[in-house]
Amino acid sequence: MNSTIDLKLAAEILGSQAMVLIKGRFEDVPLPMRLQYHDTVHTYGVRERAVAIALAIGLPDREVVLTDIAAAFHDTVQAWHPVDKGNGIIIRQRHAGQNEVTSAQEAVNAMSGPFAPFTFLCEEYGIVASAIIATIPAWSVEHGTVIQPFLTPCSHPVARAVALADIGSPGMDPAGFAKDAPALFAEEQLDVIATLAKADRADDIDEATQEQYRARYINWLKSQHGFACGRRALLRKELEGLNANARLFVSALFSHFDESIESAEAAHRRAQTMNFVPLMRQILPQAFPCGAR
Repeated sequence: MNSTIDLKLAAEILGSQAMVLIKGRFEDVPLPMRLQYHDTVHTYGVRERAVAIALAIGLPDREVVLTDIAAAFHDTVQAWHPVDKGNGIIIRQRHAGQNEVTSAQEAVNAMSGPFAPFTFLCEEYGIVASAIIATIPAWSVEHGTVIQPFLTPCSHPVARAVALADIGSPGMDPAGFAKDAPALFAEEQLDVIATLAKADRADDIDEATQEQYRARYINWLKSQHGFACGRRALLRKELEGLNANARLFVSALFSHFDESIESAEAAHRRAQTMNFVPLMRQILPQAFPCGAR
C-alpha cells in the first residue's frame, strides 16, 4: 500500500519532470520559442497557490498531491502561431484549449508511465486531467478579465484549486502580479521583443516605432487594473460549489486585490513619464546593451 512518504516523493518527482519540460521547451531556447511568462517562475507560483488553496479547502493529502501535479503540468504544452495584425504588429496566438488538453495528457502519461513513482487510481488520472482542462482561458468583455469556462460549481475541488491559482496572482501575490504584466506583454508581442532583442541602441529603432511601442505597452499596463478588478468581482461566483467554511478560508487567501490594483495603477502612471529605454527594459531587461543612444 502506498505510504505518505511515497505520496510526497511522487509529487516531488512528477513536479520536477514537469519543470524540466517547461525549462527545456520554453526557457533554454532562442526567440521566438522562448516564453517570458509561461515559464518555470509562473508554474512555481501556480503550484504554491494551488496547494495553499487545496489546504484551505481541507483536501486530504492524496488530493493535495494531485493538485500539485496538475499545477505542475498545466502549462507543459504551449503551441502557438504568429498573427499579423497589420502596421508591423505581430502577436503570439496561443492554441488555448488544445494546449491544456495536451498538457493534461502529458500529466496522465507521467502518472501512469513505467517510471511513475506511485500507483494512482484511474479516477485520479481524471481528476488531474480535469483540473488542467479547467484552466482553459477565455476573455470576459463584461468584466474585462480572463475567465475559465470549464470551471463550474460542479468542478472537483482539485480543479477549483488549480484554476483559481493559475490566474490568482492579483488576489494572492501582488509582487508576482506586478511582474506578470511586462512578462506577458513580452511573450505576446512578438514584433516588439524581436526588435528589442536586435537593437544595440535605442537609435536603432526609428522614432515612430518607438512611439508605437510606448503606446502599446502603456495601454497594456493600463489594462492590468481592469484585469485585477474583474478577478476580484468574479471570486465569489468562482467559489460556488465549496462549503461555507472552505469559501471563507479560500477567500482569506485572496486578500490582496487592493494592493494589486493600486500597484497596477501606480505602474501605469510611472510608465507615462518614463523615457523609452527604461520603459522597454521593463519588457526586456538586457535591451540596448550599448547604451541608450
